[in-house]
Amino acid sequence: MKKTLALLLAALLTLSACGGPSGGPAEDSVDADRSFSHLGLQCCDTENTLYFIAGQTICYVDKDTGIGGPLCGKPECTHDGPDCDALLPDGQAIGLSYYRGRLYWCDDDPLNGCIYSMAPDGTDRRAERALERELLPMSAQNERVVIHRGYVYLSCVKGGIVDGARRNSLYVCAFPLETDGDGFVILDREVAGGSDVAVQPWGDGLYIVGTSCVNFDSDAGGEPPEQVLYDFSVLRWDAKEKTLEELCHNGGVPFYSVKELWVAEDGITFCGITPSVADIWHFDFSTGELESRGPFEEEPNCQAAVWITDGLLTGCGPGGYIVIRDLQGETLVETTFPTGEDAGRWRLCGADAGRVFFCSDHEGISIIAVPLGGGEIKTLCTVKTDRAV
Repeated sequence: MKKTLALLLAALLTLSACGGPSGGPAEDSVDADRSFSHLGLQCCDTENTLYFIAGQTICYVDKDTGIGGPLCGKPECTHDGPDCDALLPDGQAIGLSYYRGRLYWCDDDPLNGCIYSMAPDGTDRRAERALERELLPMSAQNERVVIHRGYVYLSCVKGGIVDGARRNSLYVCAFPLETDGDGFVILDREVAGGSDVAVQPWGDGLYIVGTSCVNFDSDAGGEPPEQVLYDFSVLRWDAKEKTLEELCHNGGVPFYSVKELWVAEDGITFCGITPSVADIWHFDFSTGELESRGPFEEEPNCQAAVWITDGLLTGCGPGGYIVIRDLQGETLVETTFPTGEDAGRWRLCGADAGRVFFCSDHEGISIIAVPLGGGEIKTLCTVKTDRAV
């Protein structure tokens, strides 16, 4: 079915062949595919296929052949009407994931939240569960949705009004996916302006990294001090024991945001963003120490456009600049591949089996595959859309 569908829809994309080994999570996997869990393009993968959201449409592309199109199981469909299976029910989605052999996503609507799923061939789309409205933030920044071992986790910086003043909260909640249990709040910590939160699952835990300003409230106005300092915390939610433990608290770090992190056996590697540079940091589980490993680049070509995936540091700069390093700082790939605009940047999609996938949203969405072992960078597809990622 998938092969037939792909051939029928191939004319809808600009295609090219791309060779490489297979990868992706197993069909029965219940662990989040952390390699593809990043802010930006909603994207996930299976052994041979990338799935992504272009505008209001769920699309797919074969990693090796570049064949793809809207993910619709109706051969006669023209993909331009409300009956198309590839069109999102509510027009927006976050957290596109591959879980137990199906695609899942959450609609991005604070008044009518719902988890949907569909088969990987574009058929059998259904609503899996409604999300409790009282748990969904009306105002949110840097929203992330992760599905892992029976739970849908939502994290964001939640905005609100407290005593007539605007206040933010580091907010994480969870919704059982495979049982009838109610959703619940894991973390709702009020903080000052200039805050951020990022999460990543690991084993039966969910690791939460949060930052907030400690000596200046940007929402209150006024002049900032000469050196703005930030509060930094690492917490672990144990899904089996239903407990939240704070592993680290540091009230004087120089970075205001943690956009990317990677949890491993020894600790958490993450990118700490400052106004001028992206620094790499490591929190050690065994010692509890927070260590700076220096800037991602001495010359801030990539600035804040740094991602971490599958033990790799990736950076994207103006003019299509791409650099990929291992966690020890050794450069594996450094190249330039035009995005279609003069100062365009690529964004990370994810990595598997010796390839790293990037996307650009210039006049649509383009996806490229960058081989780690050398070789030609290939454009997998270009999809025209009226909405940027």
